[in-house]
Amino acid sequence: MRQVVQLYPRYANALVALANALHTTRDYDEALALLERAQRIDSDYPLTPYLLGKIKLAQGRRQEAAEDMRRFLEIWPTDDEYASAARRIVAENGGGD
Repeated sequence: MRQVVQLYPRYANALVALANALHTTRDYDEALALLERAQRIDSDYPLTPYLLGKIKLAQGRRQEAAEDMRRFLEIWPTDDEYASAARRIVAENGGGD
């Protein structure tokens, strides 16, 4: 995955995929840096704020996680498992609208 990111450093999907892998190994700082890059490249890519929220929640940054999940729901207003999880995180950590 790192090779793909090196070959295509402006491909948000690759940055998010690598950040997700780093999230699973709890390398949060590097994952967050990649997600911030991905967000600058494509601010409407829905998995970026979703994963930002998941990582910030794992770090105990509950309010920030809720804000990221709100952003995700703005981009991805569907009714699927990701949206359900995002709504739950918003409700439990940052209040609902």
